[in-house]
Amino acid sequence: MKNGVITKMEPILAARGISVVFEGRTILDNIDFDIAPRESCAIVGGIHSGKSVFLRVLAGLQKPTAGVVTFQGAPVRTYDPLGVPWGQGIGYVSQNPGLRSNLTAVENVSLPLLYKGENTGEDAQEASSAILHRLGVDDIRARPAELTPGEMALVSLGRALVVRPRVLLFDNPVVMSDVGQARQVVELLHELRGETDLAVVSACSSEAVASLLSERSKRLLDGRLEEIP
Repeated sequence: MKNGVITKMEPILAARGISVVFEGRTILDNIDFDIAPRESCAIVGGIHSGKSVFLRVLAGLQKPTAGVVTFQGAPVRTYDPLGVPWGQGIGYVSQNPGLRSNLTAVENVSLPLLYKGENTGEDAQEASSAILHRLGVDDIRARPAELTPGEMALVSLGRALVVRPRVLLFDNPVVMSDVGQARQVVELLHELRGETDLAVVSACSSEAVASLLSERSKRLLDGRLEEIP
């Protein structure tokens, strides 16, 4: 607030003129997008609408045909498609949990902290245990084969959140299909937005799920983003 007037915070993540063309098909068409700290926005679209591609571009995991994405004012560098943006302050949760089968839930969540080299193994597991507890994952020593699909999705989300990202990109959260797990996720993301100024961008197939996760929604249709009232 300035001089009694509430002012909008500057975007932490911004996309300008983003287009993606693949094999002659336009997936994304000249998209502009902003998200500010503490904001939440859902991108709603059907199968093959391009919403997952858009999140990958925002994460720096896919290079757009045209346009630029900036995070905290600096261009997001393009990572190898098999990589993860752990070191850049962006948390990314894909549709495929991508957990390592030989590691426990808590060890999978610890990986980004160990990758960054900022935590010892003991510190990383303590932080990972705490985030899994907040997500409602009880058996933190279970391996992926022993977890339900919803639990694996929660572990994947925990892995993205454990590094305390400034922005979370959450792709088609299947975990939201379970009422109990959905409540845990919604409550935790709301708390983190207040505690750490986390901004959340989710890609959803359902407007109902989008309304649970986000304050505002945009529809991705024919490669363009449009506001959903």
